Amino acid sequence: KNGDGQVGIGELNIDARNKIAANNRAHAVNERISHLLSKKDTNGNGSLDAGELGMPKDVFDKIDKDRNGQVGRLELNVAAHARAAINNLLGDILPNKEPSKLDAIA
Repeated sequence: KNGDGQVGIGELNIDARNKIAANNRAHAVNERISHLLSKKDTNGNGSLDAGELGMPKDVFDKIDKDRNGQVGRLELNVAAHARAAINNLLGDILPNKEPSKLDAIA
């Protein structure tokens, strides 16, 4: 990482910390998705429709990548990670605003 062509102990520690942090973030997202599904999946099918998720259909359709009218764990995970990436990139640029439904899982 320092450009010397070698990997030192300090650099390994940074990589390990980054991997642990990424793993912790992924685990937290999965926990939030599990919590969301357990609270909102009223028909018990393991996925959510627009009504269960409580969001407008046009927003829901952006998450429903396979267009089956349901969003499952994978689609929620993709949406949460996309939201987090956008938040990281634009964090200081955008003014404070009301949280969206996806903030609960991102």
